[in-house]
This record gives sequence, structure tokens and C-alpha cells, in this order.
Amino acid sequence: YYIRVKLDGSIHYCLVVPNSLKKAALETAHADHFGQKKTIQKVEEIFYWAGYRGDVVKFVKGCKSCQEYKEGRHLRRRWQVLPPAEKPLDRVSVDLTDLINGYQGYRYVLTVMCHYSRFVVFYPLRNKTSETVSRNMRKYFLMIGVPRQMIADRGTEFTGFEFQQLCINFGVKINHTLPFHPQGNSITERMHRTFKTTIAVMSEQSPLSWPKYLDDAAHALNTAVHATTGAQPYFAFFSRHMRRYVGVPLPSIENEEREGLSEAHNIIRETSKRLSKKILDIANRGRYDENVNVGDLVWVLNEYQIPGTARKLNKKWTGPYRVEHVIREGAAYKLSNPFEPERNHLSRAAEKIKRFYPETEFQEVVEREPEEDTEDEPIPEPIVEEPALRYPKRVRKPKVPYSP
Repeated sequence: YYIRVKLDGSIHYCLVVPNSLKKAALETAHADHFGQKKTIQKVEEIFYWAGYRGDVVKFVKGCKSCQEYKEGRHLRRRWQVLPPAEKPLDRVSVDLTDLINGYQGYRYVLTVMCHYSRFVVFYPLRNKTSETVSRNMRKYFLMIGVPRQMIADRGTEFTGFEFQQLCINFGVKINHTLPFHPQGNSITERMHRTFKTTIAVMSEQSPLSWPKYLDDAAHALNTAVHATTGAQPYFAFFSRHMRRYVGVPLPSIENEEREGLSEAHNIIRETSKRLSKKILDIANRGRYDENVNVGDLVWVLNEYQIPGTARKLNKKWTGPYRVEHVIREGAAYKLSNPFEPERNHLSRAAEKIKRFYPETEFQEVVEREPEEDTEDEPIPEPIVEEPALRYPKRVRKPKVPYSP
């Protein structure tokens, strides 16, 4: 036995565990799947062996059930931004937002936003099929212009045949964001927050009539000075100011749209770059990059819900998956199933994966049989552990009452 004397003076007899039974002892102490601290406390109550604390840390870290069901810590990465657009329609982003069923059966809003000017256009939709989205995007191409590049998520409305064929016919290069990663289309996602507030205020008296106010909301957003560019989206897109009207039309300066346009666009580009860098530096303050290498095993955040089950009771992570390719210096990873390497390839952002730790293996030590000895060997004395002082280097003397 191992005798442990605690701070309160109580004595506990613990079993001294041989190397061959360490795994069984750890499984007993970790049967409730608590963390490292509580598992160490359970081991100290029953067992003892040299270096048990380090073995507990490795065993808990490699527990498969704990890695699947507990939140854990995903890979940390610094935020990245796309290279700035140089002119209108150089890059646009599209996205859908879901509102309530309103006037004439409209429910969804298709948003098209120019990255250079932040000029935005809204289209009300009754459904979000690929055919419906393609029909409205064709209106944008014919009435506003054809962009060089387009960013969209991986919804079926943007990955369907009709939408893909539309982009091919007009020569638009489409880039899809990573699955379950709305940060890849952050400009449109952030604008949706402002748009929902604006449309809610405009349709306060009749919320179901929100489709009637889409043009008013777009006008309000396009004529307000944007914080990133320092200019009105309308001016940055069309290179001229919208006609001013406040009850009565205001006079305009002759040829104002022709003077200094090149300088104005240079200011817009420089302002956008400077403010984007400032925001990125603030967002990345205190952040650092964590990477995994090709061939490593990782867990993937479970974004799916099994029908008929509670989401909170499902596994938080699925896998393990093997890293096949590193995308954009560790911002994302291409993964594969190690049991079916030719199938089930998927791509995930670094924030959606975490490291996989294998189970701890204990090597069995072959004990030699003791040699026969006729002499009686003395019985070894039990190991006694003295209680550790809480402050071994700072022992305060008891206070002595003052006596005159």
C-alpha cells in the first residue's frame, strides 16, 4: 500500500498500481469522463504510481469520447481579407436572407453588393430555387453590368445547374465560400444586419409589407457615406452624384461629375485599404496562427443534426479525418476519410477543426521471477507521504497578544 497523509491529518491507503494495470486504473478513474483535474483527484483517492499526474493528462487528452462530445479548442487563426477591388464590378458578392412571408408571397431577399463601391441591389423572391435566383441575377447583369468575379456560398441556389450555366454564359468567375463559414462573405453578411434594421423601421406600421420598401432601403444605403470607402456607394459606382432632392430639387454644379474623378477614385481606394488594414489589425490583436500538417488526423465540427435527436446531445465533433492539402497557408484544409481515402473529400476552415490525440498506450514491463532464497527477506515498510505545506517558503508566525 501507499499511505497518503492529507493536509487535514487524515490517512488514506492507496493501491500501488503496477505498469501492467495502469490503463485499467485510469479507465476506472475516468469512467465519468471528467476533466484532467477531477480525474487526478480520483486517482489520488484510490491509486498510486510514480508519474501518475502526467499519465492522467495524456490519458484524458487522448480519450475518444471526450474529444467527440466536448467542445475543445479549435485551431486559432488570424483573420484574413480578400485583396481590395480596383474598380466597380471588379468583384461582387451575392447572398440570400430569409424574412417572413410578406406582400404577394415574397419571403426571401437576394442581395448583390459591389465590393469596390459597396453599391447594393435587392430583389424580392418567393422561393430560393436556382432558377429563380438565376432569373433575377440575369436582370442585374443586363441592367447594372456584368461583374468580373462573384462570391457566393455553397447553397443549392448558387451551386445549381441554372446558376452555374448563367455565369458561364456571361463569363463570370464564381468563387464559393467554404461550407458553414459565413465569414468568407463577411461584407454581405455585415450589410444584412444594417439592412434588416432599416427595413424593420420602414415597415414598422405594416411588417408584412416589407417588399414595398426594398427600393427605399437600397436608396438609403446607397446614398449614405460608407465608413470603409469614405464616399457614397452611388458616387463610387456611377462616378457621379445622385440628384439631390429634399422636398424641392437642389441646384447642381455644372460638370461636377467630370472634374477630379480620377483623384476621387484614388482617394476611395486608399481610404478603403487604410481602414481595412486598421480593422484587420484590431481584429487580430492577440491572435496567432496554429497549423496542422499534411497527414495529421483532425476532428471536424459537426454541423449536421440527426433527425429525431436533440442537437445538444449529438456529437460535437466527427472524424477523425486526415489532412490531404493545406489551403491559403493554413486558413483552410482539404480533408479525407482515412478509411476511405478515395471518397468523402471535404474542405473546412481552420476554425472548424481541432487536433486529434491518439489513445495512450502503456508498454508492459516483463518482470523477472525472483531467485529462490532460503533467507527470510525483511518486509518493506509502507511509503508515507508527508502533507505538503500550502506556503512552504512563507510560514507566518502566530500573532502574540500584546501585553503591557
